[in-house]
Amino acid sequence: MKLKPCPFCGGTRIKTRRLSEMLDCAAYPLDFFKECENCRACGPLGVSPTSAGAVWNQRASDTNPINDMATSQERATPTLAAGP
Repeated sequence: MKLKPCPFCGGTRIKTRRLSEMLDCAAYPLDFFKECENCRACGPLGVSPTSAGAVWNQRASDTNPINDMATSQERATPTLAAGP
């Protein structure tokens, strides 16, 4: 899977890390994450290196129902009711 650049610094050197190795403990169900080697930004945890890559590649600007809903609400123009 081709990883997107870091959303914070634009770095392209992204490595897979394991939470259990960082904490020196038994593996967690969500144990894998991606880390930018330039700015050390970390992505969400995944159950495998592949799933960690998939969530790393997700961006807030990607189209999804929640973002579409927020965008349409932001565009809605509030109206004031006429008073008596």
